[in-house]
Amino acid sequence: MPSFLKNRAVQISLGVVVVALVVVAAVIGLRPRPNATVAQPAASTVAPVETTAAPTSESSPEETPGSSPTPMQTCTNFTGDMESPTKFEVDRMDVDSPMMVVGKDADGNPGAPPPNEAYTTAWYNGSPAPGTTQGNVILTIHTYSKGQALGNDLFGASGLMEPQPGKGLQEGDLIKVSDAEGKQVCYRYTGQTKVWVKTYDPTSGVFHNPDGPPQLAIMICWDYNPGTKDWDSRIIFYASLIPEGTPAPAAGA
Repeated sequence: MPSFLKNRAVQISLGVVVVALVVVAAVIGLRPRPNATVAQPAASTVAPVETTAAPTSESSPEETPGSSPTPMQTCTNFTGDMESPTKFEVDRMDVDSPMMVVGKDADGNPGAPPPNEAYTTAWYNGSPAPGTTQGNVILTIHTYSKGQALGNDLFGASGLMEPQPGKGLQEGDLIKVSDAEGKQVCYRYTGQTKVWVKTYDPTSGVFHNPDGPPQLAIMICWDYNPGTKDWDSRIIFYASLIPEGTPAPAAGA
């Protein structure tokens, strides 16, 4: 969910190999979970080794030839840095998640919502703020090894099942971040990448990237390992900033 990634790189150079959880084990500062018999929340830190290239803000869904145009609506974007976001929404999925602001956790990694808040989203304030026009806006969301959580829903998987066709975030989905004053920033979902804790490249920019195109980088944990009671990989969802006044997919489209 750059300092802890640097720590990861140092740990690798020392030969330390540890498997890791989006609320956090030793390879990159992630802590093993104490109890595998209860639902395990996702770690609050980023995982490590991208398997696909990270989508950028230039990515956009393509219409299938002969298909009807997607219904559009105007996205009323706030111009500037949103310092206190309070809500995360995905219109098509009827997601309406409370949002909180977090800093680093006790290990110096991006924080996450409290472990028992399965449907809360956190923005890490060590990353660019929602609405900024450069860099990855880092969000962290829980997945549970048993039961339901927002991360499971976004990935289209219940519990530890594999993602189901047509479930979860779909390319082109409208994602909205807003604050208590009604300011709103809109993003369009462009794709995802999977990174493995053991082989993560901290210089890849797939998660911490303050200089890249403006986009959300939403991290959840995946591939729960019962043997270590931790998570072996992370899924990072990307959503590109929609410029103010640009048409965006309508709710329910």
